[in-house]
Amino acid sequence: MKKRRLLLIALVLSALFPSACQKRPERPNIVLIVVDALRADHLPFYGYPKDTAPFLNKLSRYSSVFINAYAASNWTDPATGSMFTSLYPFQHSGVSGDPTSVEGDKAEKRFVSAIADSVTTMAEVLKSAGYRTFGISTNFFVSPQRGYDQGFDYFLNFPMKTGAEVIDAKLAEWEGEMRQGPYYLYLHYTDIHIPYTRRAPWYKPGKNIVDDFISAYDSNIPYADAKIRTLYRRLDWGRDTILIVTADHGEEFWEKGYRGHGHNLFNGSLRVPLLVYLPQGNRSGRRIEPNVSTIDILPTLSEYLGLKIDPQLEGRSLLPALRGKPEYLMGRPIYAYVERGRFRFRCILRDNWKLIMTPEGRRYFLFDLKTDPGEKNNLANEVQETGRKLEMARQYWDFQKNSRKYEQELVQMEYSRKQIEELKALGYIN
Repeated sequence: MKKRRLLLIALVLSALFPSACQKRPERPNIVLIVVDALRADHLPFYGYPKDTAPFLNKLSRYSSVFINAYAASNWTDPATGSMFTSLYPFQHSGVSGDPTSVEGDKAEKRFVSAIADSVTTMAEVLKSAGYRTFGISTNFFVSPQRGYDQGFDYFLNFPMKTGAEVIDAKLAEWEGEMRQGPYYLYLHYTDIHIPYTRRAPWYKPGKNIVDDFISAYDSNIPYADAKIRTLYRRLDWGRDTILIVTADHGEEFWEKGYRGHGHNLFNGSLRVPLLVYLPQGNRSGRRIEPNVSTIDILPTLSEYLGLKIDPQLEGRSLLPALRGKPEYLMGRPIYAYVERGRFRFRCILRDNWKLIMTPEGRRYFLFDLKTDPGEKNNLANEVQETGRKLEMARQYWDFQKNSRKYEQELVQMEYSRKQIEELKALGYIN
């Protein structure tokens, strides 16, 4: 009887004075973690037989996992620019400055594209909504010089392959600032990026060169996973935090004759993980099938926070899908684009169909991903698929021609001799 009376009093007090009984921020913290070059199909919750990410695997049971998520390009600069702006690369124009065009070993100054001031970024949207904004990148291209610091109160760009432990140490310094109000945190890890560290105790020598490269690659995933787990616990992301884990692009292991990324728009370099972990009371272990793009992250956050979604954004809010109604995503086209020197590759995905157009339409690749997830059977030359190929190509060209485009902003960057050597080691310069 006494327990019932105490419970009744507690309920009355919580109704009269909710803030006294439940201290929650007005808006959840938002954490966006980008693990550079992380393939979706090398994670256990995407079907990989190795438990490469035990923490994220556990977290996936309470998260929404998008099975068919795609980057907007196949290397960091245009793909991350699209993620930040919810625009495709040919719209935000962050596509030039390909480091493979650097010749020789001497330092060179080159003009490269940057995110224009006229483009609104994710950090700017969240800052205007009252968030304190923090960003750390360990990728050479995601730098203040290229406009990636727009909207951030604090932004640091470390050299490529800077270890996740450095990010952890910097966040320890920022922790006091972060706890002063709701914050948006962007972290970009490059521990998995080529050249791969053979990281103990997870690395096991492979039987051949391909197996060994994959083993070395895989050995870095549990390392990054452990660092994310540490931050999750230390910063209490299990309560009032939206945690999003994704990648800027994937990685290839000679499936199409290439290793690394930036060469083509096949799924090895284009398909990425997308895990969305919502605050308490909104979680569910959903696995969402329809195609989505990383450009959808910004409109999703905007709708979740009750903000007006900018009609210029090309992404779509995934909030209805997060709430169990993904049907509206069926039939929706998503696109990918890469510009490497004088070559341009284009891609359109619609449901289970994918069309890739090589430079200037010299060759087409058409795949039915439902029956051919490995993209082994090119149907582009099949007579019965001619109509589909031409219709999808027309849809792509109509969109690129008529979509809103921002004027390209160029900045001058100098590639030092040391940076040129680093870029060679990273696979960006042959």
